[in-house]
This record gives sequence, structure tokens and C-alpha cells, in this order.
Amino acid sequence: MGAPVPHRSRPQDRARGLLGLLNFGPERHWTVFVSDFALAQSDLRRVRRHVANAPTRLLFARVDALQRQLQTAGVDLERDYVSLQVIVSNFESIGRVRELFTALPHADMARLDLPFAGTRFRRSFATHALQVVMDADYSEQDRISDRFFHHLEKKVPYRVVVRTRHGGELVISDDVPWFHLAGRMEEGESRALPGGEVAYTGDRIDGDFTVDGALLPSPEEPAAGGTAARLAALSKHLDRTPLRLIIRDGRMVRFEGDPKVAEPLTALFTGDERYGQVTEVGISFNRACRRFIHEWPAASNEGRPGVHVAIGADPDRRHGTPMRRAPLVHIDLMAATSAVWVNDTRFLQTS
Repeated sequence: MGAPVPHRSRPQDRARGLLGLLNFGPERHWTVFVSDFALAQSDLRRVRRHVANAPTRLLFARVDALQRQLQTAGVDLERDYVSLQVIVSNFESIGRVRELFTALPHADMARLDLPFAGTRFRRSFATHALQVVMDADYSEQDRISDRFFHHLEKKVPYRVVVRTRHGGELVISDDVPWFHLAGRMEEGESRALPGGEVAYTGDRIDGDFTVDGALLPSPEEPAAGGTAARLAALSKHLDRTPLRLIIRDGRMVRFEGDPKVAEPLTALFTGDERYGQVTEVGISFNRACRRFIHEWPAASNEGRPGVHVAIGADPDRRHGTPMRRAPLVHIDLMAATSAVWVNDTRFLQTS
């Protein structure tokens, strides 16, 4: 997930989409879209129009020829700033791009979080995700995030309270940093798009949380794709039959609600103790993520304004090396109806 980013001022221009996302500070700046499939011609044209007057050079490259295409285009890998915009459809491609990113002295990497396993990939997924990125207001995200950290720093230990439907109340009282996963990219940063959230990964979490929005399963490895697909099928039921999470000291105690949703999650929880740990609480505020998508595991679900609780795989460990134990699924459980208070100041409300 990256290192915690404290409150600090950032560029406040009003540009939307890539113009508000990209870090244009360096003099020799490249924006490199990396894919392992043929992007739609309409997507290529949209990107070219969007950055036509921006202080960057644009390149579209394929994963299997990335190094050669960068050199042919005249990119100085030692001196130039390279912003990698990764749109790929399989795990192996992410690993290959990440190898290059870690070797570049001046770079950032943003990846459109696409469904890698358990779902038959379609190019329209990338088109949708790219449109959300182009609609997002990243300077607004920075301002909202700064406001969150301003309220958070008023008292230590801080107290963040999340209220959801049917009397759900989740309390986080701690002094560990939150993560900033929003706004303009910074040198050395790597994160998923569309983004737009602040996140907590500690274990001082207590209370009840009502999931009435969506479920987003992200497999840690391709072997977990079948499990992710079965879980994704549950998402469409949540608006009509909300799920209740009971959490104590950062651990899942039980799931309550309609058996067709609660029982598959309970089976995971009882079958593998690693699903008992809450790995993340995220507060999202990306208004370009206007609706929940249940037909396929759209990452824009996570960015929709509101709160989500995650269990299973740590987000940082996805796309990593094979593990000795069975790979997990990172499961984001989202509330469509929520209100957030930060040290007694109301920060966010959705309905």
C-alpha cells in the first residue's frame, strides 16, 4: 500500500483527470501507458486529446516490448521522469512493469485495478476504468484528504467513528498513521486507480459495520480466482439484504444477515483464520465513482464515497511472489450509507 503520507499542502490547480493526477514538476516528463492487450482506439484518442497541451511526452507501449519501446522513443531512463500508467489484464504483466519501476530513479506508477482472475476479461472494463480516472477531480481529493488529516491531528490518540445502517457503529481509536491514497502522484509512489481514499491498517477497531453497498474480491494470486468469482456473485444482494460485520479488537467475530451472503463468508472465516483479521478500513471520496457495479469486480466500487472494511489478503501483498500457504482473496465490503466523525467533527456522510 505504501508508506503513510502525513498532512501537507499540495498543488491546488483545478485540473481534472490525468492533468490533476500527473506530477508535472520535472522538466523532462514522460507519460507511458503500458498494456498487455490492444487498447480501444477511442481510448487512445481520448488520452491524446486530454494531454495534448500538457508538459509531458506521451507513449503507448506493450509489456513484452516495454524496455525497447522506451529506448526507441528516446526516454533517458536515468534522467527523465517516467509516469507509468499500467492497464494490464494478468498478474504476470504487473510484475514485469514493477521490475522496471523499481529500477527507475525518477518515476511513479499508477495501475488501473482490473479483474485479473475469476472473471473473463473484456476490453470494456479498461474503457470504464479509464473513463472514471479521466472524470476524477484529483485536486479535490487532495483537499478532502488534507481536511481529514487536519481533523485527525487535533487529538492523539485520535477517535474516528463510522456509523452505518441499522445502528452500526465502528470506532477506531489509535495513534498510528493513516495512508493517503488520493490526489496528485508523487515521485516514487505506486498506487491503484481510480483511488481517492484515506485508509487505516491497524488493529484498534471495534464495533459493528453494516455492508449495504457492494463486495469487491481481489485474488492475491490466480489460484484464488475461483473463490473471488464466487464471492463477486454475492455483491448484488447487499442493497436489499445488508450484511452486518461484528468486529472486536481488529478481528472478525461473526457475519450476520441473509444466509446466502453470510454463510459463504463465514465458511471462509472458519476455514482459514487469516480471514479473521481486518486488514483495512478505508474512507473513500472519489465522486467520479458514481455507482456500484455488481456484474464484474470493478475497482471503482472501492472509490465510491463512503466507507469500506477489508478482510483477507493485505492489499500490499497482491501480485507478489507465490506463497507457501493457500493464496487469499482481499475482500472489500462497502457501506453505501455511512457517516464519519473524526475527533468529533463530521467529515463525510453518504446515503
